Amino acid sequence: CQSVQPSPSLPGFVATVVVVTASGALMPGPLFAANLLQGTKGGAKSGFMMSFGHTLVELPLVVLIGLGISTLTDFPGFSMIVGLIGGTALITFGVLQARHAIQVSSTLEPVEPSTLNRRALVLGVGLTALNPFFVVWWFTVGLGLIVQAVQLAALLGLFLMYISHVWMD
Repeated sequence: CQSVQPSPSLPGFVATVVVVTASGALMPGPLFAANLLQGTKGGAKSGFMMSFGHTLVELPLVVLIGLGISTLTDFPGFSMIVGLIGGTALITFGVLQARHAIQVSSTLEPVEPSTLNRRALVLGVGLTALNPFFVVWWFTVGLGLIVQAVQLAALLGLFLMYISHVWMD
C-alpha cells in the first residue's frame, strides 16, 4: 500500500518558498558581503547587477534540477569535488577582494560607475557559481522546493517557485 502525499496549496507553497528562501538569502556569506561593499560604492544599480549575476547562475541550475539533473548527486565524490572547487574559488575571491580593498584605500581614485557595475555583475556570477554552499543548498533544501513545485504544476510550478524565491534574493 502506497501513501499518497497531498499536493501543497498554492498560497501555502508560496509562503513555504518565501520562508525557506529567507533562511538562505539572509545568511551572511561572500555574496552578501560583496553586495554590501559594491552597494556602498555603486549604489542600487551595483546591487541590481550583482543580483542579476546571481540569477544568471541560479535560474539555469534550478531549471536543470527541475528537469532531472539532480541525479548527479548519486555519483561518488560529486559533493567533495563541488566543495573543493567552490572552497578554492571562495578563498581566491576573498584574497582578490582584500587586495583590491588595500589598493583602493591607498589610491583613493574614483572608479567609473560602469566599471563598478561590470564588477558587480562578475562578482554576482562568480560568487554564486563557485560557492559550494549555494550548490549544496539547491541540491538539499532547494531540491525539496523544486519537487513540490513540479508536483504542484510541472514547469509552471517551477516558474512560480523561482519567482517566489528570486525576489527574496
